[in-house]
Amino acid sequence: PAKDNTTLVEIAKYCNLWRNYKDIQDSWASTEGIISYWSRNYSNYSNEPFQYVAGPGQWNDPDMIIGGDNGLSLSEATTQFALWAI
Repeated sequence: PAKDNTTLVEIAKYCNLWRNYKDIQDSWASTEGIISYWSRNYSNYSNEPFQYVAGPGQWNDPDMIIGGDNGLSLSEATTQFALWAI
């Protein structure tokens, strides 16, 4: 994906949603990897490309909710659903 803010701002004019991390797999380890990616400590949002352009009408996409598949327990699926809803 693009790493500079100028390119992402231009892309955001035409896109409402973009994936910004690895494709999710049917496992808690994969889900946890995405959670860890987004739980980083951002000290300066303007330097984080995907955070910089996110806002009304433009969303970061952590990938699909996999609850209901066999890879997650009920509590893991509940956790994923709750976090993706934020």
